[in-house]
Amino acid sequence: GGNVVETVASICERLSSVEEECNALAQSEKKAVQYLAELDSLRVRFDELESELQGCLGEKEKLISKLEESEDSLNKCQGKIAELVKDRNSLQGLAENAKHSVSELQSEKRR
Repeated sequence: GGNVVETVASICERLSSVEEECNALAQSEKKAVQYLAELDSLRVRFDELESELQGCLGEKEKLISKLEESEDSLNKCQGKIAELVKDRNSLQGLAENAKHSVSELQSEKRR
């Protein structure tokens, strides 16, 4: 009779042990499901950030292009300003010569 009791006790212990393992596996499965959901969420966020980054890189290229255009325009304007300053100086010189000539003519008229 002792053998049956020992066998039943042994089976109960194994059953208890299997139940603990099942509980542990169930907990692990829950955690795995949570981790997979988190992983999916992170992948979605990563894709969003990657898309945002591409947009920023495109924007950067446009801004670089605009900056280059602005620098070209600035250089052209500076060239035009230099030409206008030369022209103004030439005209001032001509005006001075004209005044001088008028003064000389007036002086000669008075004689």
